[in-house]
Amino acid sequence: MKGILYRRESAFYAIYLTFYKLFTIIYFVMDKQARIVKKVARGSVAKAAGIKAGDEILSLGGYPFVDDADLAFYEGDAQVDITFLRDGKEYSLTIEKEEDEPLGIEMNQSDYIIPCKNDCMFCFVRQLPKGMRKTLYVKDDDYRMSFAMGSYVTLSNLTREDLDRIKRLSLSPLYISVHCFTPELKRKICKNPQSAKLFDYLHELAAAHITMHTQIVMMEGINDGEELMKTITELAKLYPYVKTVAVVPVGLTKHREGLTPLSPISPENARRTIKAVEEFNAKMLERYKEPFAFCSDEMYLIGDVPLPPYESYGAFEQIENGVGLVADFFDCAQFA
Repeated sequence: MKGILYRRESAFYAIYLTFYKLFTIIYFVMDKQARIVKKVARGSVAKAAGIKAGDEILSLGGYPFVDDADLAFYEGDAQVDITFLRDGKEYSLTIEKEEDEPLGIEMNQSDYIIPCKNDCMFCFVRQLPKGMRKTLYVKDDDYRMSFAMGSYVTLSNLTREDLDRIKRLSLSPLYISVHCFTPELKRKICKNPQSAKLFDYLHELAAAHITMHTQIVMMEGINDGEELMKTITELAKLYPYVKTVAVVPVGLTKHREGLTPLSPISPENARRTIKAVEEFNAKMLERYKEPFAFCSDEMYLIGDVPLPPYESYGAFEQIENGVGLVADFFDCAQFA
């Protein structure tokens, strides 16, 4: 039975990957909008150089232009090389200006995102009820949104160009879903062979001094216990570039028909996890004078364990992951 289930999941993944590739082709064609100049400011250096609204920027600073993150990074240079397309003809020029002087270019905004190509056993999107607003069903895994908005990504859809771009543009911090260290288990959780490369990516990003905040969605009997602590230990080896790790209990709904059976985190497991994570964090705090590992507020509530005090959360860098929300609420309430 186990073998049959595995083959079915593999077949599903192959079909899913086909649709992902098709979507990616559409994405790169449609995301051309992000390369189109929307407006050129009057009196700007770009205006003086002859850049016009409607031009399609092909490269900036000698690298392919993707979106306005490239613009934000390179327009601070005193000399900017730009290649653009106008009426089917390609033009190249060099703009010389004061350092940090804006070019005066505003780009079109694209609504397209980089999609997720995992089929995680706990996927929140796949266990939503039907009939909700369409945006809730978007499976995004976009490193640009991680940098800009703090959303968590798995990095399992990265190309070599994406990874190089993150390092080159210093897109930091990033928020990364890790879940486990063991490659075989990672492939099982995400049902995506590329997901097992994550720690290679983390090492490469750390070497480039990219700051990362990480999370582990803990599942009962799957990536808890020894695997959890092994994962946290491996992440700690990349400190200070892996700045924090949050352990959050898996979120389950009643809309899981046909999905991998999962159990809620038990109170006993929550208490064991809290104890192990707090002990690990105490060692990191003693060594580095900064907190590193946290359990989410929900883990404490499941385990019926008192929440840590406000000062335990450092700079509250994981607050939008449900870490320290209650402490922050009570701290704010006393001044209301």
